[in-house]
Amino acid sequence: MGDAQTNTGWGRVRRFDAGWLYLAAGGVVFGAVALIPADEDAAAAEAQVVVAGVWADHEAHRLERYAEYLDALERQDPTLIASLAAMNLRLAPAGKQVLPIGSRASLTETDASLFDEIEPPAPASPTPPEPVDSILAGLARGERSRLALAAGAVLCMLIGLLPPVRGSR
Repeated sequence: MGDAQTNTGWGRVRRFDAGWLYLAAGGVVFGAVALIPADEDAAAAEAQVVVAGVWADHEAHRLERYAEYLDALERQDPTLIASLAAMNLRLAPAGKQVLPIGSRASLTETDASLFDEIEPPAPASPTPPEPVDSILAGLARGERSRLALAAGAVLCMLIGLLPPVRGSR
C-alpha cells in the first residue's frame, strides 16, 4: 500500500486532507469577524439616510407652506389680513365683533401666533434596524472577543495550510 493512497477494488483513492476543514472553518470565522460589524455599520448608515430623507421631505413641505403664506400676504389676501388683524390687533371688520377675552390672565395665555397653523407636524422617525442577535455576532462586536476570534481564525487557516502528515511505512 502507498503512503497517501490505498488500493481498493475500485481503483486508487486519495485520502482526504483534514487541513481543508481547518482552512474553511478559519476562513468562515475570519469572514464573519470582518463582515458582521461592517454589515451592521452599513445598516445603521442606511437608516440615517432614510431619516435624513424623511426630514428633508418635512422641510420641503414646510417651505411650501411658508411660501403659500408669504404669497397670500404679498397678495394682501382679505381673509388673511382680517385674520391677522383679529388675532394680533384685536380688530374686527366693520359690522363684525371680536370675541372678548374674559380676564387679563387669559390674555397672556392666548397665543396670537399663526406659526402653529403654518408649521406642519413633525414626522415620525423610522425605527432603527435591529442588530443580529447571535453568539457569533455578539463575539464579532466585542473588542477583545473580536481580536480572539480573528486570531483563532488565522491559527486555523495556518493549521490548514500545513502539509499533511505522512504515516510511517
